[in-house]
Amino acid sequence: MSYSVNLANAVLLRNKPIIYNKLILEWISNAKNLYPHRELDMKTENQIDFVLNARKYCKRNSKNGIITKSYGGYYFSKEQSLMFDYLLKTIPEREPYKSIAKSALIITASNCAASPGHTAQPFQPTKSSIKYIYEAWNKDVYLYIERSVKDIFKQFANERSKAYTLDATKLTDKVKEGDLVFLDPPYSGVHYSRFYHVLETISRGNCSKVFGRGRYPVIEERPKSEFSLRSGSINELNNLLKKISEKKASAIITFPAGECSNGLSGDLVKTISKKYFKVKKDIIKGKFSTLGGNKINRPARKESAELILLLEPR
Repeated sequence: MSYSVNLANAVLLRNKPIIYNKLILEWISNAKNLYPHRELDMKTENQIDFVLNARKYCKRNSKNGIITKSYGGYYFSKEQSLMFDYLLKTIPEREPYKSIAKSALIITASNCAASPGHTAQPFQPTKSSIKYIYEAWNKDVYLYIERSVKDIFKQFANERSKAYTLDATKLTDKVKEGDLVFLDPPYSGVHYSRFYHVLETISRGNCSKVFGRGRYPVIEERPKSEFSLRSGSINELNNLLKKISEKKASAIITFPAGECSNGLSGDLVKTISKKYFKVKKDIIKGKFSTLGGNKINRPARKESAELILLLEPR
């Protein structure tokens, strides 16, 4: 997905930290002057009506930009949406500052979205959820962007490189003998794009018409992976490992130790790996977030066992 590539390139394109950059600071300052942050007062009227009126406003003023049009009144307040749209339109064109600015926007959108732990669906204006909408809509977009920029400025790669949005099997064309390939394939039967479509829109800078409570784009625009299909995951992993082995490269692959909803399992991943490599195995136990578990229908965190395989050429 392109949003993850932006996040990676914000660091990978540089081999030293950034102390100060006028271009980025002016980009934020110009937006602040045009759309200053003001705390919302949702207490002066019915709070549910406040949200519904924000949605109507954003629909009427959809020409302001893709965020206002697609997510205003849902994930973000109308004011936050206008801020995001202006920042997106005026983003620096020169790298690495373009990737840094987009990454800061992506991180900020994730932190400010009125949704339970991810952007699968926004909170709906109900009596039980309205307080969470109010909290998210009052977050200062500029404060989060400035924090994100400062954090990204400090990070850099030891060697300049680049991330790609590409089919993994095609990327193996760049692999050379002696290389080490790290693999962390999808394990869910649910395409991950449904959780990150807001971030993907910010990364791409465009989106067609969105639908439903989750504000999803049409299916054709949602990134898909054969790894998330029970009918294709085994063949996809087999082809990927076969191509890496043909390059005489090593690999490290991580995968849940148990059975997964995409048809793969830790044992199956190990069996396929042994067809092409000498395999060393380790299992790491820990906990992972269920992204919004309410401790009633499902816990917020679950015990997990992660399989780590070191694959060496025969």
